[in-house]
Amino acid sequence: MVNMFERLVDSQGLPISVKPRYLIIPPELKWIAREILGSPHKPYTADNEINALIKEDLQYFVSHYLTSQSAWYAVTEKEGHWLKFLVRRELDEDFSDDFDTFSIKQLSRMRFAFGATTWIGICHVQRSTWY
Repeated sequence: MVNMFERLVDSQGLPISVKPRYLIIPPELKWIAREILGSPHKPYTADNEINALIKEDLQYFVSHYLTSQSAWYAVTEKEGHWLKFLVRRELDEDFSDDFDTFSIKQLSRMRFAFGATTWIGICHVQRSTWY
């Protein structure tokens, strides 16, 4: 994945300089991410080799909304990708008493939109293992 970011080109085929910063992972990969990104030595080996990913300064973010247990994403800093989240309508709440049932009714509304302008700065990986 890091090598894929190093070799990214724009729509005209020119190299671009973007660096992955965050891994977006499902909860099932949290333990593996801690082992790989948090260890100063290479994981899953008895040799005293350094962990080459430490210098990449990657962090992970657990997303409970990912449905695949093995798919994960890498994204750049906010300036390097074009993911969008727009609040189209702010939260609007209204409360009312229901005197027949002695309860409170609540009505809430909010609208938002999300998407991406371009794929640059985002990498999707579907693997059965990380190593």
